[in-house]
Amino acid sequence: MTKLTSRIAGGLLGASVAGLMCSVAAVAVASALVNHGKADRLYGIQQGILQNPNDLAINIAISFPLCMCFVLSAKGFWRKFLWGFGMVVMLYVVYATYSRSGLIAMVISGLICFYAYGIKGGRVGVRVAAAALGLVLVGVVASSTTYRARVESLFAGNIAHSGDDGSLEKRTELLKESLRLAALHPLFGVGPGNFVQFTEGWQVAHNTYTEFAAEAGIPALSLFLLALTGSFRNIRNLRKTAGYQHDATVCLYTDALWASLAAYVSGAAFSSTEYNLFPYFVIGYICALYRIGSDPSYGTVTQEVKKSKWKRFSDAKPESEKLAWTR
Repeated sequence: MTKLTSRIAGGLLGASVAGLMCSVAAVAVASALVNHGKADRLYGIQQGILQNPNDLAINIAISFPLCMCFVLSAKGFWRKFLWGFGMVVMLYVVYATYSRSGLIAMVISGLICFYAYGIKGGRVGVRVAAAALGLVLVGVVASSTTYRARVESLFAGNIAHSGDDGSLEKRTELLKESLRLAALHPLFGVGPGNFVQFTEGWQVAHNTYTEFAAEAGIPALSLFLLALTGSFRNIRNLRKTAGYQHDATVCLYTDALWASLAAYVSGAAFSSTEYNLFPYFVIGYICALYRIGSDPSYGTVTQEVKKSKWKRFSDAKPESEKLAWTR
């Protein structure tokens, strides 16, 4: 890959990610304004994969780190403000969905972003914003009896006033049923989307991995897990590339995609998202970024070009990393 091709690919990747993140933020804002709620839960305004509150919440958690990436790299106050405003609304929507799988994914996503950008990256603004948002969210959750009960049900099972008494037993039965079907149909499963036909009330398994095995078979689940583990391996190898060492934008995207993938893997254990597009987008973005970051031209740039890049990305690089460019 030549330097020109690498820059074109990087621009196309950035445009694709920006477009997807704008779409998610727009759906979150519209859903919060229209408030299509059922049983006090916020549903997405879109008729599709972002309508269900659990799907909406976990996909927002996946998108959140990439939005933060744009906040840190955006030039100008208004661009940063718009991205920041979108992120605040996205946090509210995750709360308003009352989704426990979305909450788990959001916590994982937020913690990794806090470590990558605030602690390791040395960005004081990220630490201050995280502390402020953390205090606000704790206060909001503590003031809501229903949401507090739903959070407690993660650890104590069925809790009164959680809005879904009996959910623990039902989800346990669905998990066992998905494992049973996977054992009975190990090669091809019962067919994509057919698990609901084997359950009363047309319920999903609320576990991406076991439902994947039940509907598509063990080989399909193995390929899915290979794609996830391979993506984590690409993230690890990406940190060793010249692009990661020399380009602040590659660093930002790498940490964001790491947080997105970890958030998805965690939340997927408590929701059925095997047919959602967002995790596959993340896998594709990681493959593309690894290819761009592995461009040999990063290792052959002159000192003058390095200094030029340092100036261009000075807003995105923390002070501790800026010093490395002068060595």
